[in-house]
Amino acid sequence: MAYQEILITLPQQQTEVLSDALFDMSGVLSVVIEDAHADSVQEQALFGEPGLELNQCSWQLSLMTVLVDVTTDTAILMRQIEDLLSLPSPLIYQVRS
Repeated sequence: MAYQEILITLPQQQTEVLSDALFDMSGVLSVVIEDAHADSVQEQALFGEPGLELNQCSWQLSLMTVLVDVTTDTAILMRQIEDLLSLPSPLIYQVRS
């Protein structure tokens, strides 16, 4: 089976809303969320130790990689994402095959 990845950079508030909703969208197989500043001086460590409360669940700026089937129309999926987030302008994203 062939796949494609959609890479989206999002602020923290949008990342948390979108990560939960993506699995209900047709064609989405998996979601990976990483620090958009990984491997730079701006990288932010997040840890969740047993017994300690986690202050935040995602980074200030996250790189979200959404794995979808190759037959998924990524333009339609991105419009659904933009509608869900009620964004005033389109998201900037990249599709990799």
